[in-house]
Amino acid sequence: MTARHARLPRVPALPVRVAVLLAALLATWCAAQLAAGDPVLASAVVGGAEAVVPLVAGVTMLRARTRAGTPRWMRAVWALMGAACLWWSAGQTVYAAGDAFGLLPETVPGPYDVGFLLYTALSLTAATLYAGRTSRRFLSLRALLDGMLLAGSLFSVVWVAWLAHTTSDRGDSLVALLLPLAYPVGDVVVVSVLALTMLRTGVRRAALLLLLANAVMAVADSTYLVGVAQDVFATGGISDYLWMLAFGLGTLAAMEPVGRAFPVLEATRADAAVALPYLTLLPAAAAGIVRLWSTPDRVALLTLGGLVALALARQFVVLRDNRTLLGVNEAQREQLTRMAHTDLLTGLANRRLFTEQLTAAAATAQRQRTSLTVAFVDLDRFKVVNDTLGHAAGDELLRSVAERLVACVRAGDCASRWGGDEFAFLVTDPGVEAGAVVERLRAAIAAPFSLGGTVVNASASIGAVSEVPLPGRPVEQVVDALLAAADAEMYVVKRAAPAPARAADALALDGVDRT
Repeated sequence: MTARHARLPRVPALPVRVAVLLAALLATWCAAQLAAGDPVLASAVVGGAEAVVPLVAGVTMLRARTRAGTPRWMRAVWALMGAACLWWSAGQTVYAAGDAFGLLPETVPGPYDVGFLLYTALSLTAATLYAGRTSRRFLSLRALLDGMLLAGSLFSVVWVAWLAHTTSDRGDSLVALLLPLAYPVGDVVVVSVLALTMLRTGVRRAALLLLLANAVMAVADSTYLVGVAQDVFATGGISDYLWMLAFGLGTLAAMEPVGRAFPVLEATRADAAVALPYLTLLPAAAAGIVRLWSTPDRVALLTLGGLVALALARQFVVLRDNRTLLGVNEAQREQLTRMAHTDLLTGLANRRLFTEQLTAAAATAQRQRTSLTVAFVDLDRFKVVNDTLGHAAGDELLRSVAERLVACVRAGDCASRWGGDEFAFLVTDPGVEAGAVVERLRAAIAAPFSLGGTVVNASASIGAVSEVPLPGRPVEQVVDALLAAADAEMYVVKRAAPAPARAADALALDGVDRT
């Protein structure tokens, strides 16, 4: 193979796309520098590019929802994120046009803020939906509350440390500074929801890129807030390029398959991740208390009250979820207990449960010196039913026999499937003798059975013994003796019954009606 035809190594798609994104940002900066002599043109270059990048991101995200293999819930996430980017692009278009022609309103909020606020709201909705579908729904609600706690704590610290003094010094309205603050606070909520979700469910490449995009957006919005507070913000600063970088990362996220994951980044349930929202309350509470101790401040008071309400809401959600999980665990434990003590085919008690109840009944009878009865029931020529009518008919016969045995059970008695076509029966009434038990069980089985349109007259060999357990004898020996005696009696009855020579004769004796 010649060098001309040698196959070049394949470059990963994501690094190439990142390089293209950075090159586009660099080209925009160079174009703005070339137009620096004309402030209007320079502002139009940066502002126009800043409106185009979220437009591209929105279109790419809306196209991602139609990609083959995208889950239905992820399509909704991409639709919300795409709509958010389009609204941001619309707001930026209005802002850039007003900035270029000197038509920006002097008061806040302006018409462009509608698009920016809708971007924040839709992004938060998309992040919450993503959290709810990649993890349990109660975890998504908890992640949302955690994000709000983190954002509220950040607001409290920023307000006390800087914004409250800035507001009083400038004399601006509270809305004029709180509205720009709403953008980074909303970004922090989105970042927190995505980060806490990935800590619990693992890191997906698309989600990680969205996390990075919103983190960059938070830095850009924070820079914008500082510029507004200091009255030095102008188009063409660092925040504009950070905004473009954020939407560029969002575009790259929409190009990634949803299921692609970083195998080295696995889910964790570390205590630090659980305690993080509570830990952030400490500096926020300290800052608020210091502020209120020296100066009456309604904003600080309302913030502290909101944080307390959020913490209580989160604790209520945690307690409710824990109670729900405990209920689920208890139900599963009861189900496992039933499965461990129940025959799955017939629904009767299995050998283990029968032995436990017989042990308890034998101990009671031994203390009270009363009798109890144990009986074994073995279906005659059950193999003929399986061989002639099929195993499904045999299973149906076993279930029908179980239903009739259950009808014979009284309080304190127990009917069980001992194994195969053999059943065991416990009678704790001391006034009932073994012979009466045998007759009752034989009468229950004597009536014909209908098995899938075929009528079968079944019979059974039944052996029963009644005994008063001797005092002082180990209960285990009493149980073993009762089971052995009833089993021996059953085989005596079975050996005494006439045995047909051929399976066809056995089936005829059982009265199978094929009509």
